Amino acid sequence: METEEQSDAPLEVEPDPKLLLRTNRLAKISMFIWIGTTIGNIFMISAADYDWMTVIFLSSLILVSVFGAFCGICSCGSEAGKPHTRVMSGMAAIGIIGCCLCIIWGLFLIFVIFQGTV
Repeated sequence: METEEQSDAPLEVEPDPKLLLRTNRLAKISMFIWIGTTIGNIFMISAADYDWMTVIFLSSLILVSVFGAFCGICSCGSEAGKPHTRVMSGMAAIGIIGCCLCIIWGLFLIFVIFQGTV
């Protein structure tokens, strides 16, 4: 039997377009949580009664924003060395910044409610 010799020529593999256009799920989660918590905070400004239910709702928004920021931070670590990381890291950065702003705004509103100035 004849054995085949290995050639030194590199294998040429065409990239699969489906794999190149994937976005990181954690980056998507972070961005969508930012959108949802922003809508929730706008609702708090316009329609809240500023009672204990408002504090509970703001606390839940803060916890969800913390989870969104955590997802964004975790997605940035898993993107190293992958193609098209700018889009994914951009989505994650928008989610991280937005969630952090929602955390700050929610804490500020809770502080204002407890001061009794509303």
